[in-house]
Amino acid sequence: MVFKNKILHLLSLSLVFKFSLVANAQMGGNRATELSTNQKLTQLSVAAANSHIAIEGTCQKRVTPTSMRLIWAVTAEEKEAVACRKSTEAKVEKITAALASLRIGKEKIFEDFISAIPRFEWVEGEQNALIETQTGYRMQTNLHIAAETNEQAMKVVEAALNSGLTDLIGVDYTADLTQPQNDARLGAIAAAKKKSETILSAIFDEKPKAINVQEQTQVRLPADMYDSFENVAANNLTTHYKDQRNHIFAYRPQNAYYAGQTKAADDKSYALPMKPEIVVESTVVIYYQSPSTRTIVDQKNDGFVHRDQSRLE
Repeated sequence: MVFKNKILHLLSLSLVFKFSLVANAQMGGNRATELSTNQKLTQLSVAAANSHIAIEGTCQKRVTPTSMRLIWAVTAEEKEAVACRKSTEAKVEKITAALASLRIGKEKIFEDFISAIPRFEWVEGEQNALIETQTGYRMQTNLHIAAETNEQAMKVVEAALNSGLTDLIGVDYTADLTQPQNDARLGAIAAAKKKSETILSAIFDEKPKAINVQEQTQVRLPADMYDSFENVAANNLTTHYKDQRNHIFAYRPQNAYYAGQTKAADDKSYALPMKPEIVVESTVVIYYQSPSTRTIVDQKNDGFVHRDQSRLE
């Protein structure tokens, strides 16, 4: 009996310790357990250090979308495929009429037929066997709806819900990114040049010569900047230490929120990401000639000036 009490005491201590760790993480917020993205600077090899100097500049531009697309799945299950089609058509007609009152015409609505697949169920058969038998069809067609503003998009959501559509499977944003991309490149160049002036002038008496440049511009859409997590610190199934009965926890849906662009940059906006935006990020790397690269005159080649490719060790 004493041994059993000790075991129960140890189990209770382990549970307290476990839940105390969970509490500490929760007091820090749901994202408190995420690892830091800071990385230690990698030391260059001798060959790389003696070949060139690379100065990088980054710039981010946040762009407000000018239009968005909401994609709704319209589904139906019936015994016959024809009946499925009639059911989906009725739902599409209902939402189309509701959108017309919002001044969203048919030119901003597109129906994309996806599939019509058989539906099967297990049916009791002879010799105590379950036989998989076709019992009907399931049809899906997607409805693409364009909205110009977030306010109009919310009205589309309300109209869809009132029309019996509940499966919003995608949201896309778009905008003209021609000028923002050019602005991001110029900002990255300016950031790299400013950083070069600060670093190179503080170390070298004579600023090294620029010998090359590299550029990359990327676009991040709002869909890439949402974060989701399950707000629960427990397993779906566990066994209680007293009665050994299974405890099945209630379903907890995924929480999702717009985190925005969290990546660091030399030139970026620090305003709070209060709404979905398109982020244009440009990276420019300017390569400078390393002072350790020596120039010599090779008398064996008619006095031509050659760059010595050997590196200082």
